[in-house]
Amino acid sequence: MKPTLFAGALTICLVAVAPSTSAFPGKLSKHCNLQEGFVIYDAGTIKKEIAQFAGVFDGKWAGKLDNTLIVWEVDKTGKASGFYAWGKYRKWGINSAGCTGFVGQIADGKLKFELRNGAKVTYWFESAKKIKATYVHRGRTTSATLKRKR
Repeated sequence: MKPTLFAGALTICLVAVAPSTSAFPGKLSKHCNLQEGFVIYDAGTIKKEIAQFAGVFDGKWAGKLDNTLIVWEVDKTGKASGFYAWGKYRKWGINSAGCTGFVGQIADGKLKFELRNGAKVTYWFESAKKIKATYVHRGRTTSATLKRKR
């Protein structure tokens, strides 16, 4: 299903439209309770620097641990909501894949949020289809590059 642009609300909102996660973009989206496909609503009041974060991105922390970022809603204040999913990487003691929701803030070109484990995650655009990221937890910083899937 192709995204469709509608004028309407003051937020960009990715709305689920079908009951299966099998075709939802993002390598790890299957670990989140998501629906297939979404529609983007944008009244044109959200700055591009904020709106560009709405979407689905895949990458690997340190080139090893899969992660998927799904930003399904942003508003004109920079508030962002979505899902953060991760894969397994036994060498790091991560024995099961998972997904958690987040609410973050976009400011100065960066999306920032804190995960339940206390990790601070930051994403920023390197190009229109590629974002960089850092994951800071217990004094250690891990980096990733993610590519836009939708």
